[in-house]
Amino acid sequence: RIHKSYLVNLDKIKSLISLSDGKIEIHMQDINRILKTSKLGAKRLREILKLKS
Repeated sequence: RIHKSYLVNLDKIKSLISLSDGKIEIHMQDINRILKTSKLGAKRLREILKLKS
C-alpha cells in the first residue's frame, strides 16, 4: 500500500521517480497514470525495494 487509496502490484511498476518532498512518483506498465505515494508509503516502498532515501 503506497497511499490510503492505492495498492500497487510491484511486478507492474515501470519506473520510480524520487520527489524532493520525500514522496515517490510511480509509473505503471499497464495504465497511463502516474501514482504518488504518501510520505509513509514512500518510506515503506524504499524499505521493500531496498532503495536509498
